[in-house]
Amino acid sequence: MAKNKKPELTWVNFLHIYQPPNQFPEILDNVVKDSYIPLINLAKKYKRFYFTLNINASLTEQLAGRGYGKIISELKKLAERRQIEFTGSAAFHPILPLLPDNEVIHQIEKNDEINREHFGAAYRPKGFYSPEMAYSNRVARIVKKMGYKWLILDEMQADKAIDFSKKYYIKGLALEVIFRERNLSKSYPPETLLARLDRASGEIVGISATDGEMYGHWHRDENRILQKIIARQNVNILKVSDFLFERSGREYVEPLRSSWESLPEEIAAKNPFALWKDPKNKLHKKLWQFANLAIEVVNKNKKDPNYYWARWHLDRGLASCTFWWCSRRQPSPFCPITWNPDEVEKGLVQLIRSFRSLEKLNAAVKISAEKKYILLQKLIWETHWKDYGNKQA
Repeated sequence: MAKNKKPELTWVNFLHIYQPPNQFPEILDNVVKDSYIPLINLAKKYKRFYFTLNINASLTEQLAGRGYGKIISELKKLAERRQIEFTGSAAFHPILPLLPDNEVIHQIEKNDEINREHFGAAYRPKGFYSPEMAYSNRVARIVKKMGYKWLILDEMQADKAIDFSKKYYIKGLALEVIFRERNLSKSYPPETLLARLDRASGEIVGISATDGEMYGHWHRDENRILQKIIARQNVNILKVSDFLFERSGREYVEPLRSSWESLPEEIAAKNPFALWKDPKNKLHKKLWQFANLAIEVVNKNKKDPNYYWARWHLDRGLASCTFWWCSRRQPSPFCPITWNPDEVEKGLVQLIRSFRSLEKLNAAVKISAEKKYILLQKLIWETHWKDYGNKQA
């Protein structure tokens, strides 16, 4: 009598690694030691450990500047032998749907420029990762126009139930889209997948997209479950592009304007980016008014002798972290409550420096910006001591 065929698992493994532009060097060192080096070592040890990697230029620059050229070199080697593939993204991790078109294009071009400088010809992205999977049709059209072939989103952003074995395209665009499984991605994927495999009766597909820092830094894999699942012969680990190549058919979706953290009630309330721009959050409102003013002023002064530095500060001030850290909610079990006045202030400082850097900018405009900056600082710390200082008393 023939034995039942062992269940097989296809695991599509997407990793996103990023550190804020103003990250403390000590934290970067810890993340490198906990996550980046172990992941690279695993890929070197197990040639069947494939993954799609998004590395924002913000992190690439920090690795190079902090003396971690070997990590860049090892990732380059893995890409050259096609064990990993890179994706495009936005250089300093802004929320793209909240930016005007010219800023979206600039951040994407800057990301490609910096990563090509460090990874060379090994950096040849076919797919695109919008920071926080923040999606709008306008951004998708820009991504398509810039030559990318596919986009990765969260299943909650789909306008229908998703069959993870099917091939999907965004309606009206010849842009393929792959959806991650939210619950799988918010767990520790190797552990969840191994449990699925052990109780499965047939072939299964798992699509996870997580912060790479989850592996080792946020989650300690003391039982070496990742190695166990890599070593299983009935587990097929694929890059996104390889998985999409194997799919057939064509179904169309109209993804919802939202992010990989958006809650159903937030989407229904037309507040899809509540972690970064909540209309009920006074700090968000004032920060975005200041950020939009900085965008307008810097772009009007491209001929200024110090435009390079004004743009340099603006790019970094628009990082998602500036706004995320004043949202005041807990997006996942692996994340703290999103309130940290020091982190908000870091982004605010970059925004005011974009004004200060412009040599020819009218003094009255600079003084007006400084006054807005001081009022924002006051609001940040009043909020902190009013809402949090009293709780500690």
